[in-house]
Amino acid sequence: MHHLPLFPIFFPFLIAILLLGIGPFFKRRVLDSIAIITSLLVTLICLLLVFKAPLVYWFGNHIPIQKTVVGIGFVIDLSAALLATLASLLTLCVFIYCWHYFEAAGNLFHALVLIFLGGMLGFCFTSDLFNLFVFFELMSISAYALTGYKNESRSSLQGSLNFVVTNSLGGILILLGIGFTYSQTGALNFAQVGNLYIHQSMNGSMVASFILITSGFLIKAAIVPFHFWLADAHTVAPTPISVLFSGIMAQLGLYGLARIYWTMFAKPSFPLEHQFLILFFTIGALTILVGSMMCFMERSLKRMLAFSTISNSGVMLIGLSSLTPIGLQGLIYYIFAHGLLKAILFMCVGILLHHFGSVDELELWRKGKAIPLIGVLFFIATIGLCGFPVWGVFTAKNLIELSLPSFEKEMFIFLILFETLLTGGALIRASGRIFIGFGKHQTIHTPVKNITQQQETEHTKKATPITMLIPITILMVTLLVLNTFTQFNVLLNEAAQEFQNQRWYSSVVFNQPPPPLYDKPLMHTSSNYLIELIGVFGAVLVGLLALFGHRCSQWLKNIVTILIIPPSMKLKSLQSGLINDYVSWIILSITLISFFMLMSL
Repeated sequence: MHHLPLFPIFFPFLIAILLLGIGPFFKRRVLDSIAIITSLLVTLICLLLVFKAPLVYWFGNHIPIQKTVVGIGFVIDLSAALLATLASLLTLCVFIYCWHYFEAAGNLFHALVLIFLGGMLGFCFTSDLFNLFVFFELMSISAYALTGYKNESRSSLQGSLNFVVTNSLGGILILLGIGFTYSQTGALNFAQVGNLYIHQSMNGSMVASFILITSGFLIKAAIVPFHFWLADAHTVAPTPISVLFSGIMAQLGLYGLARIYWTMFAKPSFPLEHQFLILFFTIGALTILVGSMMCFMERSLKRMLAFSTISNSGVMLIGLSSLTPIGLQGLIYYIFAHGLLKAILFMCVGILLHHFGSVDELELWRKGKAIPLIGVLFFIATIGLCGFPVWGVFTAKNLIELSLPSFEKEMFIFLILFETLLTGGALIRASGRIFIGFGKHQTIHTPVKNITQQQETEHTKKATPITMLIPITILMVTLLVLNTFTQFNVLLNEAAQEFQNQRWYSSVVFNQPPPPLYDKPLMHTSSNYLIELIGVFGAVLVGLLALFGHRCSQWLKNIVTILIIPPSMKLKSLQSGLINDYVSWIILSITLISFFMLMSL
């Protein structure tokens, strides 16, 4: 039991090495079975860690001496164990889904996904800055390879290269920030750095460290204007890999940012809470607006879902910006609900690609009528993502709203309505066009820009393989259980309080009695039901208007033509696919963030 925290991380690494060695000598089904069993065991162990948390493991039994860390350690608190469980569950579902998906997956696919899983779990469990960077890079390198897996087209290589360059830049920024921190404190452990910062007044090096590390994680989280890589990566990545990218990987960027802030920088000597709220609420709002508009403009289902992820990441960032346990509780809840729902949507898109060889909304017009069950699942996941009660996103948005000051709360209500109307409207439009045949059949003169539709599945398309439906069922059942199990909300509240309490984290690391927790979970009110239902039905209305817009009155067409289309087209032109443009935006954004933070000194 003492070594239990090591198992979820190093067991996938060992199996990945094994698969690389034995892969050429065994049939694919053997490799599939080993990968499924491995991810199932890891999921069960992570679930066990949820009930065993908090746990601390020191490599070589190098226990801290007088609050001085002399070794490498893992700290598994509730939030880390919960996110690790989500990551391993999604990986398990991906392996089951891929049983009949790729024509020839090869042993590299299983090994890369297992390394990716180990990197994500190490990122969740580590308690020091340098290993956070190591697992960040390990996760990123395997993701780079998976992005271009089984696809050697020019657009695929371009999308993979954009991913590599932008995320590598994020890694460099994090490493530079770690260097500033180490030069100030001579320590790398989160708790030790936090304790040392208590006795230091705020200075330029401390702020520079915060800005650099924050910028690196904002790139990973695909927050505007660091977001350009995500849609390009989704366009070319195999659909099952998109499940992991949108379901958990992007959200781990926000987890890393939150972990760094509350263990190291949330101090009286770093009095920037108000600036933090203004900065990240503003960036979150911008992310919601841009992601929603770009989502509505897309024809490619994969890019549509990618921009939906960007928009939802903005909602999560606003939850983080509140700097309260309730906001953090809403953030963790949102990560869970969004991850499961987005995984279902991507798996439905993968089934469409399996049957019809396309993810183009216009090209798929009415073809989805042949698979009505997938249409029902797609629609249920869509309204769940819009915030329909019972599916989790509703509760998460409500918690985030309750955590905000009055002015920001009013702004947040407007933002989530805007996000629901556009992203939900886009997905409703797509489901109506594909699975019912609503709207006019449009002749396709030009293919979707930057879209790759290389066949990913086996040749037999007569029926949907049961292995593609099993993971969707698992995810649906998990969502229903979590949202009907009231104790889950209490568990998330406890996780949020632990996460945000630096004294609690420090006491766990240094084996001291932790301080008591105090907040009780808040429940939603009837007014929230009304707002969310307005958003859901509004999204349905927007989707129908988009499908039957040719029948609308001329004044409504003029409003759309004058007010909506020009800014949307301008935003779309910025998604150029050129690395130089993306890096320029990153540099400009870091400069503006630095100016804002340094002006607060």
